[in-house]
Amino acid sequence: MHSTTRVTPLLLLLLLALISGIHSLLHADLSSQFPPPRPQLSWDAAYELARTASSKLTFLQKTSLTTGTGLSLGPCSGNVISRIDSLNFKYLCLQDGPVGLRGVDLATVFPAGVTTASTWDRELMYLRSRAMGVENRIKGVNVALAPTAGGLGRAPEAGRTWEGFGPDPYLCGVGVGESVRGLQDEGVIACVKHWIGNEQERYRLVIETFLSGTTPPITHSLSSNIPDRALRELYSWPFHDAIHAGAGSIMCAYQRLNRTYSCESAALLRTHLKSPLPAGLGFRGFVVTDWFAAATAVPAADAGVDMVMPGDLGSAGIAAGGLPASDGAVEKGKGSRLDEMVIRILAAWYKTGQDKGWPETSFSTWSSAEWGFFVDRLYIGMINKHIPATSPFHVKIARRIAAEGTVLLKNTHGALPLSPARIRSLGVFGSDAGPIPGGPNSCGQFSACAHGTLPVGWGSGAGTYTNLIDPLLALTTYASTVNTTVDAVTNDYDYPSIATKSRNKDACLAFIKSSSGEGLANVEGNVGDRNNLTAWRDGDVLVNTVASNCANTIVVIHSVGPIIMEKWIDNPNVTAVLMAHLPGQESGNALVDILYGATNPSGKLPYTIAKSEKDYCCRVQSAYTSPAPDQEFTEGLLVDYLWFDKHNLTPRYEFGFGLSYTGFTYHPETLSISTPKPLSDTDFYETLFTVSIDISNSGVVDGKEVAQLYISLPEEMVKLPENPVRQLRGFGKIALGKGQRGKVEFAVRRRDVSFWDVVAQEWSVGKGGYRLWVGASSRDLKAEGRIEFS
Repeated sequence: MHSTTRVTPLLLLLLLALISGIHSLLHADLSSQFPPPRPQLSWDAAYELARTASSKLTFLQKTSLTTGTGLSLGPCSGNVISRIDSLNFKYLCLQDGPVGLRGVDLATVFPAGVTTASTWDRELMYLRSRAMGVENRIKGVNVALAPTAGGLGRAPEAGRTWEGFGPDPYLCGVGVGESVRGLQDEGVIACVKHWIGNEQERYRLVIETFLSGTTPPITHSLSSNIPDRALRELYSWPFHDAIHAGAGSIMCAYQRLNRTYSCESAALLRTHLKSPLPAGLGFRGFVVTDWFAAATAVPAADAGVDMVMPGDLGSAGIAAGGLPASDGAVEKGKGSRLDEMVIRILAAWYKTGQDKGWPETSFSTWSSAEWGFFVDRLYIGMINKHIPATSPFHVKIARRIAAEGTVLLKNTHGALPLSPARIRSLGVFGSDAGPIPGGPNSCGQFSACAHGTLPVGWGSGAGTYTNLIDPLLALTTYASTVNTTVDAVTNDYDYPSIATKSRNKDACLAFIKSSSGEGLANVEGNVGDRNNLTAWRDGDVLVNTVASNCANTIVVIHSVGPIIMEKWIDNPNVTAVLMAHLPGQESGNALVDILYGATNPSGKLPYTIAKSEKDYCCRVQSAYTSPAPDQEFTEGLLVDYLWFDKHNLTPRYEFGFGLSYTGFTYHPETLSISTPKPLSDTDFYETLFTVSIDISNSGVVDGKEVAQLYISLPEEMVKLPENPVRQLRGFGKIALGKGQRGKVEFAVRRRDVSFWDVVAQEWSVGKGGYRLWVGASSRDLKAEGRIEFS
């Protein structure tokens, strides 16, 4: 007889959670629908295969692996061709982007990184990326140009910070790490961008200053001059998480760092990124340039670039053939820099299992025509095969994230959730509520839309829509099922109609927005970066017009980040405010879920909303200063809430803030801190001690709470002007039914209590007492403890 083991759905789900790195099962209905992750090799095993394969390649095959074939000459954003029959290798397809496949049909446009960060939910971060991985693989993409770890978000106006997970390095690092796991669990190589200091769009590229005409031209890209400690503890922190998760690729940035181009800096690539701890991050994958970021071949190859995009006719590879090995992929004296480039590229390919039956690329990102040609591979035929990658399951994930990434900032007089029995007439105002004129794909290849609802920002990080549910469509559809009438005005400046139609309404929804994107487009006078932090299209006037006529005005904000709302936030007629961020294609459906209570808000801010723009530490450097501009990061570590806390500035809404339709009680008497392991026996990424606390749902409906752990350095260090008061070093999201009590536990790694010693050039743990707090936000601290290191 043969014994059998029955795997129950719950056991399978638990195993999946462990394998995938999912930290909770808040979304078991979604997690259970994925099969186990695709097998991956260890880096050591992948390197062994790559070294063997590389030794058998010709010089031409090697150099062709290190370069793209040119802009728009193949199907993908970036294309590598090197036909190596012995390896079953034909080409690599590198494709945008961080919200899903851009320039590709029948794919999902997911909520942006800033929205996903607002969920504070590791599981959703992973599931979003896992679904993206499925879609990339189905379409034949080898390398997804995602996730975004930089810009981090030093300046709130910076154009592309919405692609990432906010200005806190810990939260951003979690989002980046989970995103890498999600993509690579589907066999897709994650390319984490942009390494490093890409903290604004203005002056990032010399050519853009010539083309834009908005500033005198420059001769060198902006130099982000970042002190060593800030570089380590802030800007490279999320890249640690990416590399620890196994990232196969990292993209170097356009900017200069400390006056050397990021893609030509040996200190940045070879030493900081590729060398092992403590000096570096121990990255074992390949470095690819941002498009046209490698100005000259030899410095880039020598510094540590492994692949040039969109292509340089093999110049970097040819130059590397005459340079000695230098980045650790090949033993010194036993190969060239070219060998290292090839080994790193092939190792990522082997690690993710792409040598075993990878799908053919089935689309053209440059043409929507069904038939055409690809110059780089001398192909004529069907270029868009219309293979569906999206699915109802992926749409459900997108909708869940958009809803749970919505932050309830204000809710007075029980304004929300809306009750169909009480709300019989509804006014909807603002162009952000309505459809994009001409359709969601009508704004060019990079979605540089000025009108209609705002689903994501613009640029190479945008998406291509199979479907977009705008708020007005979703609201009118739902209202028809509950006998509620809807009157709408989508002209932002038709104040007489807005005033008339907002009178005598049971509730009014005022929609405002603020967008940004890549520096390749000018949208309503904003060239990538935002010009200011006010709502676009006179949004403040729209809100006040509605509120002056409607005593129950609910403001819905779609924004890439914080906006200043002082002109109306204290108006008693503004009864509720929702920060819906960038919700992707399920925008309207997710909003209806929140407004009518199908989803209880659980989002928290991943940044600080100030009362004044001048309260932030840092601004985008817009003024022309010289042909080779510099930007001094004199604030050091103190960005976002770290700046506000250090300088005793009162924000409008603090980092980590978010309301719910229920209430939560923290029980400080249950705060527990385990005895830490000996530092000498604890690895950098290993758990050093744990913290736990009990929380109760003290309200009347089920809900989810995000508990946050903050830790300070020893007191004598905190007194120094360069050190933060406290920093986020853990969070946990817990689902609690009404009246239910549960425990949240935080695992604190050695890394989380370490600082970068600029003299010793290593990570150190301070001597003395570390204070720690658990709270509902960075300022709503519920319990305090202490732990000592000697």
